[in-house]
Amino acid sequence: MKRKLFFWLENLKITKAERVSLTVLMAILLIVTLIRSLIPVSSPYDEQYYSELETEFKKRTEILRQKENAILARYHPEIEKVSAMASDTIPADSIKVEKAATGETMDQSLLARININTADAKTLESLPGIGPAYASRIIEYRTKNGAFTSYDELLKIKGIGKKRLEKLLPFIQLKDPIMNK
Repeated sequence: MKRKLFFWLENLKITKAERVSLTVLMAILLIVTLIRSLIPVSSPYDEQYYSELETEFKKRTEILRQKENAILARYHPEIEKVSAMASDTIPADSIKVEKAATGETMDQSLLARININTADAKTLESLPGIGPAYASRIIEYRTKNGAFTSYDELLKIKGIGKKRLEKLLPFIQLKDPIMNK
């Protein structure tokens, strides 16, 4: 048996130093396997410990959200006012406003919206998430391609994606309010 083992090792054509190192590594592997099988595996933490960690995590997350909202409110107070204004102007709650000169009425909910086909850069900048760069891109697109016919055309403007468009929809319109006589 010993002779067959040495014959097999001879066929591998490895040096004596390589054989010694291979034997040492195999012995270390065997020892580690034996030790690992003799030491009992420690059980994970109990459910109560995990639930305590989860409640602590939720508390800290809520504290961070409150801090973030406070910072956002400090730097963007007009967004809260605009969103409050938009929620007050739902169609079922809208009232008619009399125009003094012509006697025509307009829907109050449409007065709060900005017509993106006629608005200037400063007016467009008052929209949430629209700065000078986006306002100039909107105006540039409008001059090259004509008036917007659908809200989805705003997606063709660089930097305006679906999420930004969803935020803009309550505040924009494509046409001026329809006059009723």
